[in-house]
Amino acid sequence: MRKIVTGLLGCLSLLAVLTASGLASPDKGLSGYGPILGFSLAKQCEEDFSNNFKLGLALGGFVTYKFNSRLSLMGQLLFVQKGFRYSATDAFGPYDSRLTLSYLELPILARYIFGSDTFRYFAFAGPAFGFKLGGKFSTEWGGESYESTDMSHYKGMDLGLVLGAGLGYPLCSGWLLFDVRFTFGLLNIYANPDSGAAGGDISISNTAILFMFSYDFGRF
Repeated sequence: MRKIVTGLLGCLSLLAVLTASGLASPDKGLSGYGPILGFSLAKQCEEDFSNNFKLGLALGGFVTYKFNSRLSLMGQLLFVQKGFRYSATDAFGPYDSRLTLSYLELPILARYIFGSDTFRYFAFAGPAFGFKLGGKFSTEWGGESYESTDMSHYKGMDLGLVLGAGLGYPLCSGWLLFDVRFTFGLLNIYANPDSGAAGGDISISNTAILFMFSYDFGRF
């Protein structure tokens, strides 16, 4: 709970500073929009369970509201695949399992732009609200395979803190953008937290690194 409150307060404080700093700017207003396409490397944070990053898809769109020439607020609507991959070998042979959790994600990001009209770079941060769309678990072990789409043991909503940075290059009438972002899960997404071994609690959170290309048709 403490890290949830700390993360949200930090995001709200940053947004308040950005809003106040742009009140008198002539650049204030809706300034940009466009598509986003990329991929995610995701894993789950769980005590006593070491898993690996899993490749997934990330795509969607965004709109931007400028406070001034440098500061803006960006809302995005994304389809993001998260989950994990786990591989091991035992007496029965190799064991490989993969979990894909699909989310409709709504990041609300404060962005600060550096640079000139020929090349720019930027940093951003903010919360990301995730809504579970579904998922799939698959495993192969000892020559046998198993699949399931029952994701009822994962909660329907997630909340993450996004930190990232990127580059912008003018192309045609807009800007081609590339960014790398880290999303740190703030919530326990496991729906049965009291079902651990020997009565212990289970706490699972999503972690993801996203590599995203986008095109801004407006005033980046």
